[in-house]
Amino acid sequence: MATTAQSPISQTTSITNGDMQDLPPPAPAAKKSKAKKDKQLSAEENAKLVQARLSQLEQEKAGEKNQQAEVDREVKKATRDLNELINSVEGPMSRLDLVQRKYEELLGEMKKLERDYAKNKKRADQLQKEQDKSKSEHNKTATMKDKLEKLCRELTKENKKLKDENKKLEETEKQARETINERLDQMLYDVQEVMNSKTTTHSENLHLELDELFKTRCKVLADQAEIRETHFKAILRHKDAEIAHLQARHEVERRRADAEAGRCRTLTNQVSTFSHTEAELRGQLNIYVEKFKQVSTLLPRTYFYRIQ
Repeated sequence: MATTAQSPISQTTSITNGDMQDLPPPAPAAKKSKAKKDKQLSAEENAKLVQARLSQLEQEKAGEKNQQAEVDREVKKATRDLNELINSVEGPMSRLDLVQRKYEELLGEMKKLERDYAKNKKRADQLQKEQDKSKSEHNKTATMKDKLEKLCRELTKENKKLKDENKKLEETEKQARETINERLDQMLYDVQEVMNSKTTTHSENLHLELDELFKTRCKVLADQAEIRETHFKAILRHKDAEIAHLQARHEVERRRADAEAGRCRTLTNQVSTFSHTEAELRGQLNIYVEKFKQVSTLLPRTYFYRIQ
C-alpha cells in the first residue's frame, strides 16, 4: 500500500500558514506598551498552536507507520509460511492445487471480512445517528431545564415579594386598628363627658347612636380586613401551588435529562467499540489483501513451473 509523504519543511510551512490564517488578529490597544504586550502574547499563542498541531501530526504519522509495519510483518510471515508449505509439497500439480486451495481460502476469508466490515460500518453509522439524536434531545432537555429553573427563580422572587407586601399590609392594618382604637377611646371618653354634662334622656339617646355607629364602623373595618387577608392568602396558596408544580416538572425534566445523558454515554461507548472493531477489521482486511496479492503473484509462477 503506497502512501504519499511531504517533506517536513513543507508540512511545517503549510501547517503554520493554515493555523496563522485561522487565528484571530490581536485586539488593538490604546497605548504602545499594551500593544507590544498583546502582540507578544499573540505570538506565543500562535507558537503554542503550531507546536500542538505539529505534535498531533507526528503522532498520527507514527500511528500510520506502526500500522503499516504491522501489516508488512503479517504479510512477510504469511508469505514465508506459504513458501514453506509449497516447498514441503513435491510435484508441480500438488503445489498448484495447494496454492489454489490457499487462494480460495484467503479469498473466502477476505470476502467474509468485507461483509463483517460493511455490517459493522452500517451499525456504527446507525449508532452515530442515534448518538447525534440523543445529543440533540439532551440539548433540548437542558434548555428546557434552564428555562424551568429560571421560571422557578422568578416565581420564588415574586412569592417573596408578595409575602413582604402582605407583611407590610398587616403592619399597616395593625397601625390603622391601633389608631382607630385610640380614636374610639377618645370618642367614648368625649361621649362620656357629654353624657355626664347633659340630661339623662338625651345622654342615653346619644349613647345608643354612638354605640350603633361604633359597632357599624368596627364591623365594616373587620369585614374589609378579613376580605383582604383572605385574598392575600388565596394569592399565596396559588403561588405556592405554581411553585410546587414547576418544581415537580423540573424534577421530571432533570430525571429525563439524566436518563438521556446516560443513554448518550452508552451510545458513545458503543460507537467507540465499533470504531475500534472497524479499525481492527480494516487492518485484517489489509493483511488479507496483501496475502491475496502474494498468492495471486505465486499462481502464475506455479503454473509456469507446471508447464515446464
